Amino acid sequence: RHTTPHTTPRPPAAAMAADDGLVLEGPGTPGWWCVDNEVCLYLWWCGSRNYVLTTLFGVAFWIGCFVAICGLVYPLAKSSLEKIPSKFDNERGAVWFAWHVQSTLHATLVSLLAAHATWTLSSCVPIGQFGAPKSVPDSLQPALSPTYVATGLSVDPVYQSGVIGNTSHIFFCYMLVDTLITFYRKEMTVDYFLHHFVFCFFCVLIQFDCNNAYLAGWLL
Repeated sequence: RHTTPHTTPRPPAAAMAADDGLVLEGPGTPGWWCVDNEVCLYLWWCGSRNYVLTTLFGVAFWIGCFVAICGLVYPLAKSSLEKIPSKFDNERGAVWFAWHVQSTLHATLVSLLAAHATWTLSSCVPIGQFGAPKSVPDSLQPALSPTYVATGLSVDPVYQSGVIGNTSHIFFCYMLVDTLITFYRKEMTVDYFLHHFVFCFFCVLIQFDCNNAYLAGWLL
């Protein structure tokens, strides 16, 4: 069997009962949020309990980042910004500055994390791109990109799906915080809310059913 340079041998699947007793945590066991799939080994949010906890942590992180930019970064940039003031009053101040700096940082981070995994999955067979991620069997290796076959390496959709899965969770947590900030600024509109709702719904849908990593990578 071909091996990949970026993965280590996977440990045997071990089931750990969640505290709430609703699901079994761990790959190879029935449950939600990818717990019945190999990719669980690479996801920090695998399982319903972990999903809730890591989402709360992610939301707290982005809120903390926003507050830090307001209180620490904006005072340093304030004098320079006042030399090129906006024509609109609502496009001034620490909140507006932090909102857009954080948005830029988030977009850059998500793009960098998703780009390589998405490009790698483009050389994988369709079942590895759009199905629930599993190791590609040797019988399907000839269908992979000639580049990978020639180098003796195969695309591991499990690992790459894990990268995209974690990146989608970063994106999901940011979208929740961005929605809160927009409400705080009293600038929420119907189209803006629907835009965020659709993206959040799509994140939850794919993460819950654990599939379509390649599609999610392109959307990220």
